[in-house]
Amino acid sequence: MKNDPPAAILAMTLHTVETARPIARAWNMALTAPPIGYVPIRNNRYFNAKLNVVNREVVRDLMENPRWHGRTVVMVWEHFHIASAALEAEFAGEEVTLRQLLHLDRVKGVPGGVPRTWPDSNYNFFWILTYDRPQDTVPSQFKVIRQYFAEPFANLPSNGWGRPEPRPAGSGCS
Repeated sequence: MKNDPPAAILAMTLHTVETARPIARAWNMALTAPPIGYVPIRNNRYFNAKLNVVNREVVRDLMENPRWHGRTVVMVWEHFHIASAALEAEFAGEEVTLRQLLHLDRVKGVPGGVPRTWPDSNYNFFWILTYDRPQDTVPSQFKVIRQYFAEPFANLPSNGWGRPEPRPAGSGCS
């Protein structure tokens, strides 16, 4: 795998900006986030509608702007706006999630298909999309990659896809 920096690192909310900041610093890159990216997330219809607009604008730019064609772009996104059957139902008739906007339901060769919802308990996965040609609107490949943490971060949660985060024995956490 190449260690070249990506063409861009995009974030969508204050939370994702905070998550993406260390990798942007490691590559000495500016982080790109829409103005909405600097406010805490609120899970309500008004705020979700604003993030839906962000999703549509970002996807349109990624798919139509030649500066991204053939390049790697890292998106650090709110999982609810990556894939969420609930959000898609709330805004029925609109394409709102990355799953819809990037036509991930049409990707061939994915056993079980692309998940309709990103589990709330997962923060350690990457979805990798590959487009063969700039004019393609459906990825030719979709991979789910689990992130494992090395020391000194080996104690960070790294639960399986859709599985609850393990709790320390005797912690009283549920």
